Amino acid sequence: MITNITKGILNYFKALGFIRKHKLHSYFYISGIISLLLGCLIFFIAYSYSDNLASFFQNLYPFENGKEIYDGTITVLIGLIIIVVGILLLKYLILIFTGPFMGPLSEKVESIVLNNPQSKESLSISKMGYEFVRGLRISVRNIVRELFFTVLILLLSFIPLLAFLTTPVIFVLQSYYVGFGNIDYYLERRANVKQSIRYIRQNKGLAIGNGIGFLVLLMIPVIGLFLAPVLGTVAGTLSAIENSKD
Repeated sequence: MITNITKGILNYFKALGFIRKHKLHSYFYISGIISLLLGCLIFFIAYSYSDNLASFFQNLYPFENGKEIYDGTITVLIGLIIIVVGILLLKYLILIFTGPFMGPLSEKVESIVLNNPQSKESLSISKMGYEFVRGLRISVRNIVRELFFTVLILLLSFIPLLAFLTTPVIFVLQSYYVGFGNIDYYLERRANVKQSIRYIRQNKGLAIGNGIGFLVLLMIPVIGLFLAPVLGTVAGTLSAIENSKD
């Protein structure tokens, strides 16, 4: 698995060279703008309501003893939850709303690598609609599972010996599911949803590696949001093509 995680990450560097070599820069524009707008929306909501949410829970504590420690703990916990949920929602919104444009990009990458002509159908409105619905279906499935496991991990963080594992485990969990979404742009042309799920489970390392690169980009203000959808798609497609040859 470690080898595949490394491949998934390194393919982001390959994706940069691939995009430059084959002049695929135009795919950045629409997806980049969509991603930036979604990022601004999530940041605005988080900024607007974080203090009110923390104050609400702080006011629930009825005692004077330990009040300062409780308030500090709640502030940190609410901040962590907002960051986790914010990134979780942002990445799924990006996958859903940029999906109709990333599917054709993935097919373009595959056609270049395998020297096959790209089907005109890949650029049709009906195909983009199918890709949006498929992406929505997979995203809803994944977000339910990811929220369940995230809540479980956060609850386990109250156990002192496990608390230090919370952040890295949540990061890997989020990486897995966003990597799933990026690689599915390749899988959607040859597999139904159940087959895609099976493929990702068998290649967890590729999904995690791709997702790590995607999340790192999301943490870079503005430019990371702009680049993440296209780089994630190209890197995920390259990883899947390489894996099919092994």
